[in-house]
Amino acid sequence: DIGRYRSLQQRSDRISVDGTLAAPIGRTMSGSLNLSMEAQRNIGVNGLAPALLSVPGGRGALPFADDVLLYRYLPDAVLRQRSTSLTLHGSGMVQGSIRRWGWNVTTSYDRVQGVARSERGVPIDDLQAAIDAGGDPLVRVSPEAAALRLADRSRTVTGTLLTKAVANGPLVRLPAGDAQITLSGDYARSSSSGSLPGLRDTTLDLTRTTGGASVNADLPIASANQDVLAFLGQLSVNGMIGVSDVSDYGRLLSSNYGLTWSPVRPVQLIASVNAAQTPPAIALLTNPTVTTPNTPFFDFTTGTSVLVTTIAGGNPALDPERRRLVTLGVAVSPIKARDLRLTLNYLQTRIDNQTATLGSATPAFQTAFAGAFQRDATGQLVSADLRPVNIARERETKMQATISLSTPIGRAPAPLTPPVGIAAKDVPPPAPPRPRPHLNMSMTTTWRLDDRLSLRSGGPALDLLDGDTLTGTGGRPRWEIELNLSGSLVAASIGVFGRLQGPTRIRSDLAASDLRFSGRTWLVPYSSLKVDQIVKRPWASNMTLQLTVENLLNDRIAVRDRLGRTPNRFQAAYIDPVGRSVRVGLRKLF
Repeated sequence: DIGRYRSLQQRSDRISVDGTLAAPIGRTMSGSLNLSMEAQRNIGVNGLAPALLSVPGGRGALPFADDVLLYRYLPDAVLRQRSTSLTLHGSGMVQGSIRRWGWNVTTSYDRVQGVARSERGVPIDDLQAAIDAGGDPLVRVSPEAAALRLADRSRTVTGTLLTKAVANGPLVRLPAGDAQITLSGDYARSSSSGSLPGLRDTTLDLTRTTGGASVNADLPIASANQDVLAFLGQLSVNGMIGVSDVSDYGRLLSSNYGLTWSPVRPVQLIASVNAAQTPPAIALLTNPTVTTPNTPFFDFTTGTSVLVTTIAGGNPALDPERRRLVTLGVAVSPIKARDLRLTLNYLQTRIDNQTATLGSATPAFQTAFAGAFQRDATGQLVSADLRPVNIARERETKMQATISLSTPIGRAPAPLTPPVGIAAKDVPPPAPPRPRPHLNMSMTTTWRLDDRLSLRSGGPALDLLDGDTLTGTGGRPRWEIELNLSGSLVAASIGVFGRLQGPTRIRSDLAASDLRFSGRTWLVPYSSLKVDQIVKRPWASNMTLQLTVENLLNDRIAVRDRLGRTPNRFQAAYIDPVGRSVRVGLRKLF
């Protein structure tokens, strides 16, 4: 059993420091500066080192007359994996106004350094030579040999400089109101360098520059308040067009246009079309490559759970993504005195060249991305390349219903009036009213009507709602509910976040690969306490105590095949290694 030599989840240590300074600059300007640092270290063990040995027949070491291949683990050689990252961030902003126009300029620089080391085995040349000379192939290796390692190392350093300027204000006065316009321009330069594992003399050196500009306009057409086409209520149209010139990808366009119509006060109708071309994040191109042996993996082709070597990291060959979103919606605010809003949206999404990570070895994946999965001579899966790839297209149609409420609880305090006959200046300032509890609630229900994707252009469509998968850990649930309920009173606030999803299924002709995934109820209670309102001491100033419980019900997705069995890869601890967790935090602003 090599389970005790393998981490379900790596140990992670993280430290971060953040500081912000803001101050006015003159009468109409202000500025801010933010500096932050975050360092993270991940450490894990990946099982025992494997060894594939050739054992001559008829030597007495094994009871076989012919030569055989022996696959065994070396019990004194535990493989370890370690990765570190250091992120530095600095940004500054200056904002101001000129008459009715506002403007801001933002500049930021980010530097991310990543180092990874993954052990994949030990040298076995001496052991193989001893076997060829008649030695025992099952003997323990010497401590000196077990201490040696074959390891993959990678290192990347990425720096990103970004500058953006935005100005907005009224352009012209129309009968129904001011035509508002927003102008923006940005420039970014990212560079990444590093070394690739296994290629000592090969380095990765990428540089990306991006220059872009956009114009956004909001034009009022009708206004009952201005008595312009009053029978239409409130009607406005908006549009945006932007262009970005990205090195290695050329000119990428984005656009958005829509309509907002409120025929009567409580009702608002919304229609919009959003189209965008976006290049992959430079991290997806340059992330350090990490090789992890002995990774539990489910092979849908054979219906078995196997231990494979997985490869993760960046893919410099990714193409830009094209996305188009059509939204039709209606919103109702039925109670004038309460911030209560009911929204129903119809959304249709089309994505071309979507960036995704293959999560399983299904027949469809192996046909479309044959080079990502390697098998040995017996047909057993031994390696899976999980670096991101481009998916040809996806089409999704769904409905979303949202209810949101934000309101104080209890009666509003009566307005204070000075006593009769006493001058206002002689009246002492009134005591502040007793704070009332405040309630915030939002709940969004999503119902997917259709979700299909094609892995390759011209290839068959996969139905993610009825038996197909992209992640390998289930399809897309037909329904999801996301809710957030919170309340606050004086120094304390408490709330609960929840996410519920329906069951899914991956269909297969093999009983062992025909899997059903249960639904899940994920609840996260959270609370915070402002210490300085309880403890009247200088050290308690701007101090907050936080308590969070992740996955309160310890609910994990249960997986069963057609025969009622749970494949080893889909044991509960593999799907969710942590389960319920409790986090206590102390935050202080200086």
